[in-house]
Amino acid sequence: PVCEPAARWVHLREDDAVDAMPDTAFPGSVLLALGLYRGAGDAVGPPPSPWDDGPSCAGTLEMCTVTVNVYAYCGRDLPPADKTTGALDGYLKMSLAGRSVATSVKHATRNPTWFETLGFSGVSVPVRRELRPEVVVQLW
Repeated sequence: PVCEPAARWVHLREDDAVDAMPDTAFPGSVLLALGLYRGAGDAVGPPPSPWDDGPSCAGTLEMCTVTVNVYAYCGRDLPPADKTTGALDGYLKMSLAGRSVATSVKHATRNPTWFETLGFSGVSVPVRRELRPEVVVQLW
């Protein structure tokens, strides 16, 4: 059986290099779930089996191939892109290990609903949890 990952609210933060928002502005939140599964699997289909932590590999860099599914549910209180109308034509872009995928664009809303699964299939990552790469989520 496949274990369903729990969704959680991720509070966004502004990219310091862009610095387009006032320091007091809240950049919003997105509801996401992240599933990490052993094996290549399908990019957006059911993964082959639940991920486990595997054996300890002290002193070595053992790699394994995984499928990473990011379940994008919705966004709340996202910052407006158009200062005149206060609207946002937003989408999420997610990156992992040099690869990127994106949700569909939701027009004229600061509270978009996606309910989309974004997949990274066949990603090679270290078995040791502390060495795994980050999944980067960006709002566009």
